[in-house]
Amino acid sequence: MAKTGANISQGIRHSTGSYELVFSAAVLALIGLGLDTLLGLRPVLTVTFAILGVVGAIASIYFRYREAMKNQSRPR
Repeated sequence: MAKTGANISQGIRHSTGSYELVFSAAVLALIGLGLDTLLGLRPVLTVTFAILGVVGAIASIYFRYREAMKNQSRPR
């Protein structure tokens, strides 16, 4: 069965959550590392920012999932 353009687009949207989870934590950890180096607090801000990145990404994925499920359950 061939995928339509809409199915491919939807699949790409769903796969971005994994990238968001990894890259948000990595980017914030790098920012924390830079600030730790400047302030001499290593690794306090690195760990804190990485945790905030993961929590933020999980919250974003969760709320997008809830919205998708709400839209799915609406009568058409």
